[in-house]
Amino acid sequence: MSNPITLNESSERCQISQEYSQTSARSQQDTNVMRNHDGTVMLDHNGHIVHRDKFLSTKPLRKEIKERPGYGGKKFYYLNGECVIRTMNTVFGHTGWSTDVTMERLVVSAFLIL
Repeated sequence: MSNPITLNESSERCQISQEYSQTSARSQQDTNVMRNHDGTVMLDHNGHIVHRDKFLSTKPLRKEIKERPGYGGKKFYYLNGECVIRTMNTVFGHTGWSTDVTMERLVVSAFLIL
């Protein structure tokens, strides 16, 4: 036989459950908050807290964008590996991400000058 729950016990359990869900929601938000290297919360230029999805959706700094000659005389813009690694470490921590090489291919092009 189960013990009957009194109104006080029931409302106390409800309150505990509500506090847990609020704490859980707060901790979920805290994991999405970006932090500076010293552990302080990262703020944007307006003083608002920067969340992970916002940080990842921003464009890279101009000084981080590299360029090289591309096909047909066009310029090819890219981010070097150091920049990508630094960003991933900032967002996910040094042990919070990994990479795998899934395919490797050699592309050879030749120019014939007459």
